[in-house]
Amino acid sequence: MRDVLLGRPVGWLTTPGLALMVAGIAVLIFFTAHLLERRFVPLLWADALGLSVFAVLGAEAALMEGAGPWAATLMGMATATFGGALRDVICGELPLILRREIYATAAALGAGAFVLLTAAGADRGLAVCTGLALAFGLRAAAIRRGWSLPAYRARPGRDYPDRR
Repeated sequence: MRDVLLGRPVGWLTTPGLALMVAGIAVLIFFTAHLLERRFVPLLWADALGLSVFAVLGAEAALMEGAGPWAATLMGMATATFGGALRDVICGELPLILRREIYATAAALGAGAFVLLTAAGADRGLAVCTGLALAFGLRAAAIRRGWSLPAYRARPGRDYPDRR
């Protein structure tokens, strides 16, 4: 999605080995997932790591294409959350981004930190590691402690404005 929005060639379409590797891993997981007694917990942690990595990589890709800091942060967040949302929809699950989970917020924090440090002239390694640590740290804390964002609750009788 990010590459399409930035007008770039889609990375996995130009690198067939990457698509084959992902397909191989998917087949392996399909046949071995039953061996894990609690499949959802490891998936949450793997997803948190992937969220962190793609938030930073997405922001970096946007900056490399000339996007401004705000757009790069949003592109990092979108890059990090789109794959997981697509995965959940394909699996018939409500996407994490549509729940009260601290998910997109963690991605935005990591992408934003990377963008700010990059704009400040920090070393790339420091910017990447900081973005990863902040995104993963916030998501991990939310998983461990059950943190969530507050849900909007309309006042009784005020669900919709009067349309007379």
